[in-house]
Amino acid sequence: MSEFTRPTAAEEYAVRLATRERSPVLRVAHRVWGVASTLVNGAVGDGLLPYPETGEILVTDRDDVTVLRLPTSLDTVDATLEQLETDLSALSAEEFLAQWLATN
Repeated sequence: MSEFTRPTAAEEYAVRLATRERSPVLRVAHRVWGVASTLVNGAVGDGLLPYPETGEILVTDRDDVTVLRLPTSLDTVDATLEQLETDLSALSAEEFLAQWLATN
């Protein structure tokens, strides 16, 4: 008898990173905060503080339909992508979705 090998989630799904545009309100708030902090602290510069970029990781099927959206930031993106890739190669499509939908 031939041994049946179940397909992995990696054969069904792909992962990609999508950046999220900040709303105009958040962009203005960030600039105001930066200018205010420069005035208060007497710092030299243009008054802009680093702002953590946000985005989301998209898991899509073969037809490029999004099946899972995971919000992420620069602090967590590498670890999340690594875990996704590990799970995609180790789990079936059903197990993968069940696990990630349950935790997110």
